[in-house]
Amino acid sequence: MTTSTYDLCLLHCIDQSQGFGIVGMQTDDTLILANNTFANHEENEIKRANILCKPREKLTPSNPLKFNGGLITEDVQGITLTQERTCKLIRPVQDRYADTTSSRGKVRKDVSPQEQYVAQRALGAYIASVSQPEASFDLSFVIVLADAANNANIVHWSSIKCKRVTRSVLASELYAMVHGFDSAASIKSTTMQLLHLTKPLPLVICTDSKSLYECLIKLGTTQEKCLMIDLMCLQQSYKRQEIAEIKWINGESNPADAITKSKPCRALQALIDTNKLNINVDGWRVSALDISCSPRTIYSILQESGYSHWKARQRPLLKPEHAQLRYEFAKKYADWKYEDWCKVIFTDECSIELGSGKQGRWVFRLNRAGEKWKQRYIQPVKNGKGIRIMVWAAIWGSKRSDLLQLEPDFESKKQGYSSVSYIQILEEMVPTIWEPGLIFMQDNAPIHISKKSRAWFTDNAVKLLEWPPYSPDLNPIENLWFPLKAGVYVVNPDIELATGGVDKIREILFAAAEPSWSNIQEVRGGEEG
Repeated sequence: MTTSTYDLCLLHCIDQSQGFGIVGMQTDDTLILANNTFANHEENEIKRANILCKPREKLTPSNPLKFNGGLITEDVQGITLTQERTCKLIRPVQDRYADTTSSRGKVRKDVSPQEQYVAQRALGAYIASVSQPEASFDLSFVIVLADAANNANIVHWSSIKCKRVTRSVLASELYAMVHGFDSAASIKSTTMQLLHLTKPLPLVICTDSKSLYECLIKLGTTQEKCLMIDLMCLQQSYKRQEIAEIKWINGESNPADAITKSKPCRALQALIDTNKLNINVDGWRVSALDISCSPRTIYSILQESGYSHWKARQRPLLKPEHAQLRYEFAKKYADWKYEDWCKVIFTDECSIELGSGKQGRWVFRLNRAGEKWKQRYIQPVKNGKGIRIMVWAAIWGSKRSDLLQLEPDFESKKQGYSSVSYIQILEEMVPTIWEPGLIFMQDNAPIHISKKSRAWFTDNAVKLLEWPPYSPDLNPIENLWFPLKAGVYVVNPDIELATGGVDKIREILFAAAEPSWSNIQEVRGGEEG
């Protein structure tokens, strides 16, 4: 057997052929966690060495074990360690002289607040009181063993008073982190030895101190000379990947907060009650390999591996039910070929606003101060909403409809575009493009799915394609609206200088939009098959 890096009184078996065994030794008791192979081998070695020891007791639901002043019990929920006698002796520290009882039942009379505090800390309880020395601070941390699903158990915690004088809060935080890291590193090493792990367990450090977080990830320093070595050791461990991650977490989700504050957050209680680790991360840094390489080299390697820098594609924000409808739509028409989609009339409306679609203007000027702000090098931009028109169009196969302008319905509640405006377009255009075997596509805009609009399609025997909600990216006609708006300024470059009333400018705008629509070259979404 070999001793643990965490505690010299904790031993474990390193030869798997002799079974699995972990032994914790105390002055007069020994606690063993082992399988039958190790237990039988250990019993035989004791008899062979002729060592006198207490009879072995085995933990069962009906046979609890007493160990180191505690009681170990087993039930359907697992194994529990309780120290009822010690817990009963824990009392709040009074701000006056009071009687106390030691762990052996001895009563002490008229004990000062400071002596009460020392006695309670000896019992393992941390209770904030007015008797805490002003020239000291708490070294407190919680070590948690967690998996990828945030299932967690507390494996160690510590809260001790430190008389060491520091010149800043950052130094105190660093001193506590060093103690926590030392314990966590030892527990990590012991756990890997006990479980015979070949891959290292990731060690993650969490702190709610942004200053300490930045000091570690940015390789800063401290003015506390006695802590410089500790800081350098932490930074070196991070650089060598002995620390997998350093996280800056929200103080409200820090379990160690309950150990150091009189009014703590409930993170520690939630961790104990649910065995779930829920921390809110404000920032994190993953340990990097100690490799020196230029940005150009990294770029070349990414290029060779097939990675390029792309602008993120935009897509409508979908709720789960909307995503499910899109998925069902895709499954339903997954077998359609190019010829099938050519029979679908894709329709939509587009708003053309005076000033939208205008391309940036290139100018040649000298590269000197103030030159770029000269009037001849500036492209004026209007703020606010300008005059606009609403147009409608359709495409199917290699064909397209004429561009029509929707007229506002001044009898509607908002005097905007209504189902009446839409039906006027349908009555004018559909008879000219409709053929048997075609399918009419429209999105789920209110004017499209109103009772009047649906009644019109039924009365005129026009077959509709059921369209999933929030899916403009699936409609190929959307690809034509940008060249349509840009083409308005090709047809009439001085359109923004147009004068007259609103109706007159709308006429000029539509007069430029019609040839722009006709000038768009054929757009085909994909090859046949």
